[in-house]
Amino acid sequence: MRYLKAILQGVFIAAAGVLLHNSWKPFGLIASLILTYLGFQIARSSQIARRYQVVVFLAWNFVVIRAGTIGQGEELLIYSNNYGNLYLIGGFLIALFSIVRKGI
Repeated sequence: MRYLKAILQGVFIAAAGVLLHNSWKPFGLIASLILTYLGFQIARSSQIARRYQVVVFLAWNFVVIRAGTIGQGEELLIYSNNYGNLYLIGGFLIALFSIVRKGI
């Protein structure tokens, strides 16, 4: 059950960031990075074991990578513009930093 909760947390954090990052430029990007940070902090405080935090990170990564690739109907949610690239790199670093660092 904890794995399912961790997967859902990662999917929710990524979906909210993906939908927000390219709106209201540049405030949407800033808000999506803050949301990513806060989401991973909430996941960190609710999931004590590090393996669940890694599951949240992997679920986030899966959704973001899928949103950045072209689908069957040529849809693309994360464009390769400045905001999309900054969201991909910044979100990945924020997520990785929140998993790796020690303490609360």
